[in-house]
Amino acid sequence: MEAGKSRIYDIRWYQNKKMKERMELALLTEERPYPGTHADVFQIMDLAISYRDAAEVLFDRAKKGQPLSYAPARLCSIHAIELFLNAFLRHTGTEASQIRARVHNLADDAFVTTLRLRKKPPATLWR
Repeated sequence: MEAGKSRIYDIRWYQNKKMKERMELALLTEERPYPGTHADVFQIMDLAISYRDAAEVLFDRAKKGQPLSYAPARLCSIHAIELFLNAFLRHTGTEASQIRARVHNLADDAFVTTLRLRKKPPATLWR
């Protein structure tokens, strides 16, 4: 390749890279609703049931004596529980933005109060 052609290629590559970065920045700053913002209680329940079903399948496939093989099942179980709780909160009138603001913190005081839990679970469960 001639020296001039290589330089043109480098400039075009750089221009394409910069254009791609600007497009990605525009997509990030564009206001779009957060996924699930418009989901109703029944849609959240359906998703929770799907995660619960997936957890059951994964627990059946886990290998005894290999604790790490249970990790995917546990993750699906925890997510299913959180989705069931989120569906309950949405049913009681809690806004999606308030639920999302918890950032998966199931020990949040407002959350515990809304669920009318008699006693907060030990802090070690949330670590």
